[in-house]
Amino acid sequence: MSKERLDRASLFIMASLAVLLAGTAAVQIAVQWGRFASIGDWLASLSCCQTVEPVIREIISLIVCAIIVLIGGGIGRSVLGTRGHAAERVALSIGVGLGVLSAATLALGLIGVLRAEAGWMLLVVAGIAFCRPIRAWLSDLRSALGALPAPERLSRWAAAFCAMALSSSFLNALAPATAWDALVYHLKGPELYLASGRIGLPVDLPYLGFPQYQEMLFLLARLIGAPHVASLHWVFAAATVLLVHSVARRIWGESHGWIAAAIFLSSQTIASIAGWPYVDLTVAFHVTAAFACIEHYRDDADPAWLRLAGAFTGFAMATKYTAATAVIGLLILVCIGGRSRLLYRIEQFLGIAVLAALPWYLKNWVTTGNPVYPFFFDAPYWDAYRAAWYSRFGTGLAFTAPARLLTAPIEATIFGVAGHDPYAATIGALYLMFVPVGFIIGRRLRPIRGMAFVCGVAYLGWLAMIAGSALLVQTRLLFPVFPLLAVTAAGGVEALRRSERLTFGVRRLVSLVVVVSLALTAFGLVAEFGDRGILSVLGGGQSTEAYLVDQLGWHALAMQQINQLPNGARVLFLWEPRSLYCEIDCRPDALLDRWWHARRTIGAPDAIAAVWRTEGITHVLLHRSGYEFIIDAGFDPITPDDRAALDALIGAHLSPVRMFDEAYELYALR
Repeated sequence: MSKERLDRASLFIMASLAVLLAGTAAVQIAVQWGRFASIGDWLASLSCCQTVEPVIREIISLIVCAIIVLIGGGIGRSVLGTRGHAAERVALSIGVGLGVLSAATLALGLIGVLRAEAGWMLLVVAGIAFCRPIRAWLSDLRSALGALPAPERLSRWAAAFCAMALSSSFLNALAPATAWDALVYHLKGPELYLASGRIGLPVDLPYLGFPQYQEMLFLLARLIGAPHVASLHWVFAAATVLLVHSVARRIWGESHGWIAAAIFLSSQTIASIAGWPYVDLTVAFHVTAAFACIEHYRDDADPAWLRLAGAFTGFAMATKYTAATAVIGLLILVCIGGRSRLLYRIEQFLGIAVLAALPWYLKNWVTTGNPVYPFFFDAPYWDAYRAAWYSRFGTGLAFTAPARLLTAPIEATIFGVAGHDPYAATIGALYLMFVPVGFIIGRRLRPIRGMAFVCGVAYLGWLAMIAGSALLVQTRLLFPVFPLLAVTAAGGVEALRRSERLTFGVRRLVSLVVVVSLALTAFGLVAEFGDRGILSVLGGGQSTEAYLVDQLGWHALAMQQINQLPNGARVLFLWEPRSLYCEIDCRPDALLDRWWHARRTIGAPDAIAAVWRTEGITHVLLHRSGYEFIIDAGFDPITPDDRAALDALIGAHLSPVRMFDEAYELYALR
């Protein structure tokens, strides 16, 4: 390449990186600055421990979750043996072992023995039976941690960022849950199961039909006494970091491991939800683990690796339905690995995958009559009206702005912000900057071609989802392949940093871009940490109740009021799906469609009130601000007649009990 062409190429790369980074930084700083300013407030709120109750809860939660992970690691180590190196064995053993414990908890729930003694017996028996593998797993853990030091400056910065991000999310995991989906179903489901003593569909909460690998682990921890269980999701985040580090080193070389891990956590949303009682990083872990095992099989043809890949693939489908896009890519990757022994590969991989996922689909079949509840077939609390409401097919980008399907990655990178439409996730700039370079540089490497295939299939599936429904315009649905994208991006970073075809200034700029991007994510994590005031509640300076009021506002106060209602009260929610902190019989509006659905299946306000009385409803909680927000947005098909009918029902059949500013209204059903 001539010097003139080299200069032009370098100038183009520098300009592109600068524009993309500047756009992302401007949006993220603008969004985060207000939260960052609140750091002084929570620093001022820190005081000596006023109550030891939160501290005791955190210690109990840590001990219980550590026991579960330790036993799970031992179970997995007994299956994995000495395959792979220490860091891989640590991570893969966690996935296998916790999968076994999750299935065992599911079995306890289906036969109706969800009692503390049953949970402890399960762990004690497993601990005794797998005592020796547990010791081997701990030895692997020590070896893995000892082999993690970073070899050069950028890698050391990346390792420091990973330590900071994981530490922040770990502290978040110890705090009382406030994340939306946790309050709706990730934790509410286990609480309902504990209350009834068995697994079923006790209330109109369709999300309980989703695969529940991770929720069963939350249930096991709650069963044996852990107040906070989000650290069990954090474990999968940490295990994914280990896997990303290992896979990157194996493909690209020693210096790439921490850079890949840092790129994975450079998405602020990924680093944040690691500390929430969610399931997204559990799916990402299993997809990454399945890919790593497939690559091991393609290297040494040991069928055990293929069976392990099948198990992890099945566990991904046992965690979240939307993992299907990545799972399809993994299955095709197994099939295209050469013509020899094709049927054998499919049998070993797919057979184990089906067996690993089957318990959760059998659970749905037993409890609802529909193995893929709530989709495709009518079943309890589900019909054609709800299916249409939930899917909203025809509202996606293909119908509203088709051209945006081409620019979706750019929009998601620059304008995507956690908690805000569109895309509802902050993913940072490093993926878009360096993934294409990594795929180009590594196109002759078999693992990178495999990653490109799996990620490409998942990406096309994601495009199909956002094309069909506006409710699915979420970057989070693509998170299962983000670890693989991070490995690819690490190769792109190092290729540009070491390329002799680029000028010295560009090579230095690449390092600067990585450092600045990681600093932006760290800035956001600190701002979020300060906004939530985690240290105050963890240190006992603030009670759990006060913390929940600070974080959830009127919602927490409304739940406290509901919990004071007389025995036998049954509260129906309208436009409020969150019910975790309701300690009595509450019926959440899970899909925000309760009134709309009642109007179309029952009809007039008088008839609706009569049906509610026959169902034992004594009170109604109206989330007034949520209702008004939805009306103003104009997305939900609520008509003026529906609004007038609600006003008529309130006037004729409801008596005010408590008003919470303009946020909530609690009524008694007359």
